[in-house]
Amino acid sequence: MKWTFGIITGPSSSTLSDVIDSINRLKFVDDYEIIVVGGEDIDKKNVRHFTFDESIKDMWITRKKNIIAEEAKYENLCMLHDYVALVPGWAASFEKFGSNWDVCMTPVINRDGQRFRDWITNDEW
Repeated sequence: MKWTFGIITGPSSSTLSDVIDSINRLKFVDDYEIIVVGGEDIDKKNVRHFTFDESIKDMWITRKKNIIAEEAKYENLCMLHDYVALVPGWAASFEKFGSNWDVCMTPVINRDGQRFRDWITNDEW
């Protein structure tokens, strides 16, 4: 499976490098790319960086995600915040799971082993 990983970040992220490293450590059968939108330019393997003017609209996360989707080379698209790292075996698990899906959400687990808010709804919308 070919993957585009999109990471949204801001002006200062202390964990962006770790997130990118977690992707680059995975064992992929096919090609992958990493797109980072926002923050400072970063020189890492397989990364394309897009600057973002944070003064246009504060916390404009949706626009950053749209830029990633527009620029993605591959159909399989994994969107991440700059504080979410992938665990070893993530790529192998998706190879086993296959690509016959439209939308897929994997669990988000905190460092303490507790499940984080991977699926959220707001009934007020």
